[in-house]
Amino acid sequence: MSQAGVPGPGMSRTELRTALSLSGIYALRMLGLFMILPVFALYAADLDGVTPALTGLAIGVYGVTQALLQIPAGLLSDRIGRKPVIIGGLLVFALGSVVAALADSIWLIIAGRALQGAGLAHPAHGERHGDEGAGDRGGAGAAVGLEDVAVDPDGARAERPQIG
Repeated sequence: MSQAGVPGPGMSRTELRTALSLSGIYALRMLGLFMILPVFALYAADLDGVTPALTGLAIGVYGVTQALLQIPAGLLSDRIGRKPVIIGGLLVFALGSVVAALADSIWLIIAGRALQGAGLAHPAHGERHGDEGAGDRGGAGAAVGLEDVAVDPDGARAERPQIG
C-alpha cells in the first residue's frame, strides 16, 4: 500500500495466492450450481421413480441449502475463523460430490446435491476477504471482491446480508 492508502503496483505473493484460492472456491460454487443444468434432466430420466418435480428438487436443493446455511456458516466463521469453515465446507462439498456421482437413485442425488450446497454455504467471497481490518482490506480482498461486481454489477452486494 502506498502512503495515501492506494494499492501499489500489484499484489504480494500472499495476496495473489489468497485471491486465486478464493476465486477458485467461488468458481466451484458456480460450477456446482450451473454445470449440470443442461444435461441433468436427460440423465435423470433414466433413473427409477423420477418425476419432473424430483428433477427440479435435485437441481434446486443445492441453492436452497446454501441459502439456509449462509448465515449460520458466517456466524461459525466469526467464532472459529474463516479457514476452518472453508476447509470443512470443501470437505462436505467433496463428500456430496461423491454421493451424487455414485448415486443410483434420484434421492441419493438429492442428498448429494444438498451436501454440496451445504459445503459451499460459507461466506468465502465478497467483502469478507482479508482479515486485515475494515480500514485496510488489502489487495487480495479488494481484487477478489471485484468478482461480485463483475458477476452482477447492480445487485452483487445484496446477495447476502452483511454480518459483523
